[in-house]
Amino acid sequence: MEEIMKYCYLNDRVMPLNKAAISPLDLGFVRGYALLEVLRTYGDALFMFNKHYQRFIQGAKLLRLQPIPQNKQLESCIYQVIKANKATDCKIRILLSGGPSKIDFQLSGHPTLYIDCEPLPYYPPSFYTKGIKLITLVYKRGLATIKTTNYIEAIRNQPLLTQRQAQELLYVSDNKVYECSSSNILIFKQNDLIIPKNDILEGITMQIVLNLAKKYFSIKRQDIFLSDLKKANECFITSTTKEIMPVVKIDNFVINKGKVGPNTQRLMLAFHNLVAQYSTKSIKKRR
Repeated sequence: MEEIMKYCYLNDRVMPLNKAAISPLDLGFVRGYALLEVLRTYGDALFMFNKHYQRFIQGAKLLRLQPIPQNKQLESCIYQVIKANKATDCKIRILLSGGPSKIDFQLSGHPTLYIDCEPLPYYPPSFYTKGIKLITLVYKRGLATIKTTNYIEAIRNQPLLTQRQAQELLYVSDNKVYECSSSNILIFKQNDLIIPKNDILEGITMQIVLNLAKKYFSIKRQDIFLSDLKKANECFITSTTKEIMPVVKIDNFVINKGKVGPNTQRLMLAFHNLVAQYSTKSIKKRR
């Protein structure tokens, strides 16, 4: 696939990206009222589409964005975009906005549906073999349980990552740890795998990891404080594009002497094995 995609899906059809246009009165544009979902493919197979769809549905209901495509219909639209762009191993982005409205703050009942695909972001192998650094930012997302298009804090604070040689922002409020700007955070204390219990997005990759981890570790959902990070034996983040990425440093303190821990490595291997099996089954199913 070329670095820049050529085709997207808008409302009811696939079209050239340079021909796509939304109304300047769209609530997603004038008020930032829009839902986001990000998927990926392994080869030409969508990964965990049904899980993503269920989260998408829940978000749409909360934002009162109706009607939206049925499961199979949306999946078909995504594959149309993939096919038009001749894409493999790509990132899929779905946006559902409030649609055009002539009355401020009032939904029109005609949401705008947009789908595109692009190459997966590149992460150096060292991020997985040696781990990454997070920096904390005092912030807590509103409507944290759904994925909206509001990434203001993440975008405006990107220069901090460069300045402090870090890879991700970690949102903290009142000393409580919540999530990263585009991923979930999990920590190990001995063989207990711990995740924040409230006010986070239930990441699809995180859910998969927790299902894999329950065979080997005790899973705990509880408040995580900054002090807990310093006591953690291991730490990692999860996301659709990052998969499982080890964390060895947060601000100025080092985790596990700056090395990727054995529990994290075990989960990374289990996840990669699952991906290999899932991709093979999905490809055979589509043939």
